[in-house]
This record gives sequence, C-alpha cells and structure tokens, in this order.
Amino acid sequence: MMSEVMDVKAELVEHYRQQLAGVFADRPWVVATGMLVGSVNTAKALRGLGAQRVLSIGASRGTGDLPPAEEYPQIDLGVVATGGMRLAINSAQDALLRLSTATQERVERFDPDGTADVVGEIFCGNEPIAGRRIFGGRPQSWQAIEDKMIIDDFWDQAGIDRPPCEIVVAEIGALNAAARRLDRGLGTVWVGDNREGWHGGATLLRWVRTPEESVAAQGFLATHCDRVRVMPFLDGIPCSIHGWVFPDGTLIALRPCEMLVFRQPGRDTLSYAGAATSWKPRPEVATTMRQAALRAGARLRDVLGYRGSFTLDGVATADGFLPTELNPRFGAAIGRMSGSLPELPLYLLHLCTAEGLDLD
Repeated sequence: MMSEVMDVKAELVEHYRQQLAGVFADRPWVVATGMLVGSVNTAKALRGLGAQRVLSIGASRGTGDLPPAEEYPQIDLGVVATGGMRLAINSAQDALLRLSTATQERVERFDPDGTADVVGEIFCGNEPIAGRRIFGGRPQSWQAIEDKMIIDDFWDQAGIDRPPCEIVVAEIGALNAAARRLDRGLGTVWVGDNREGWHGGATLLRWVRTPEESVAAQGFLATHCDRVRVMPFLDGIPCSIHGWVFPDGTLIALRPCEMLVFRQPGRDTLSYAGAATSWKPRPEVATTMRQAALRAGARLRDVLGYRGSFTLDGVATADGFLPTELNPRFGAAIGRMSGSLPELPLYLLHLCTAEGLDLD
C-alpha cells in the first residue's frame, strides 16, 4: 500500500514539474529575495525545470553554502539590517527596489534584451525590480488586506466569526478605555497599523495586562502607528490554515498547522518562531478552520480577483477557532508542509496561479 502511495506521489510531482517546465524553461530569469542563499536555491529549482539562465540577487548573504558564481551568477547587495524581522524585511525590499548603478549594469549585462522576469520574495508586491516585471506579483489591493485595521470588516463581509475588537487612536486614554471594555480576564492584545509598512511576527504587538504595560505599549506603538486594534487576549493554540484560489475560481483549503508563538515571562511581547505540522486540532475546530478558509478565499476571489495561496491565522480556543489576520500570499506553514516533497517547487506553482496561468 505504501509503495502504491509513493508511486502516485511521484507521478503527481512529475506531472506538475512538466507543467512548470512549460512556464520556466528556455528563457532567462532573475531571482531577487532578501537572502542570497534563498535566491540561489530558487535558481537551482528553476534550472532544474529547464530555465535558460538565472541571476540570483540577495539583499544580504544569509546562512548556508553558496555554489561557485561561475555556475550560478549571484549578487550580494550587502545589506546589514538590525532591529528585528520587520525592519529586516522592509530594508531588504527597499534595497531590491533601489539597486545601485553598478548592480543595474550587471543585470543589463546578464539580460541585455530585457526579456527576463523576476521571481521575488513572498512579501513583494508588483513594482518592477531592475526594470523587470515581477512574475506573479501582488497588486496593492491584495497587499492591503494584511493591514490589521481593516481585516475585521473583511471577516464580517465573508461571514466568518471573529473575536470582538476596537480600532482606536494610539492615545493612552482611548487605549485603556477600549481595553477595559474588551478584557475577559487575561488582558488585551494591542497591534499597530501599517503606517510604516508591512509588519508581522508579532513585532508591533503587545499583550497588556497591567497599568505599567499599558503605558509602555502606548509609548512604543505611538512611535510607529497612528491607530491600534485592541482585542481580548485569546487563550489557546495559535494556528493557521492555507487556502488556494485558482484562476478558474476553484477553491481548496489545506490542513491546519500550528504557529509557534511563545509567551515570555515578565514581558508584554510574544515571540513568533515559525510553523509546525505535528498539531492535530479537534475535528470540529478543523472543520471551522476549513470553512473559514473557503469563505475567505471566496471573498478574496469575488471582490479582489485574488489568485494563489493565502494564509488565515488565528487561535484555537476552548470555544473554537477565531481568526486574527489574513495574509494573501505564500505563507510560513505551507512552506513547512512543502518540505515533505522537496522536489515539488510549490512556491513556483503559487506564482503561476497568481499570474493567472491555466495549469492543471
């Protein structure tokens, strides 16, 4: 039985690889991401699908071995980012969008005809890099859904149950008043707006339980944000589920995954450490998560014309699953799941879907 399952998997992987080869083979590509090592790994996948030539660009080097530049042309922009994940991602994207003259000239020598498209980071939009279009790039209307200030209206319009919340100005009186109304006994969670651009990984989030924590949280958030969403702290298992919207309108929901978010004793911050696949939710929670993902995907499709994978994050509480944010892009959990089939470049399939290509 096991061998039959493996044979089916192998056939499916080969089927999708052939379709991807029809998209990526026999033409040049540029891969531009935050880490050069990651860009080169994607370049290897593209070469394995028959890509003619691939130039890898990374905002910084990253960790791990790199093949010889003669075999895989590569450019390290040498960005040194400090201040955490949010600033690192934003500074990397800024560097990729504003290449130096010397780097631009290297790209022109690699692709003198200007026929290469760019495979970008999972966070990137659709603004050209090095004058080349982003393959499967996200328009601004798709990116905007990641703003925590507007997502609750999205849940309501999609018919998805959500926790109560209030959006208030980043002023201590307004924040404390909202916290008093919403606190269920475990404090409240405050998260800032996108005034300074995208943020994630709990970098602009504070768990407020005491008057001292409220003063500290307000002081921090007010330096980065104009508005703050206040909601009850949800005690449970942080988790996510991916959905996928295909160009023909078909929707699917994948399996739920756990998000590794740790409390830190004596601190008002939470520590995000990625995703895991060993957690199995109660059947009723899994059903609710899948239904929520399908409803979210339908609204993304019908209102924004969205295509591709997306991730719906939330908390599995004793009372069931409640969503907290929606990320219309390839996410951490699906990246972890795809590790079980390393020969299947799932991110490239996502980009083809976002591009609107009619693949099987």
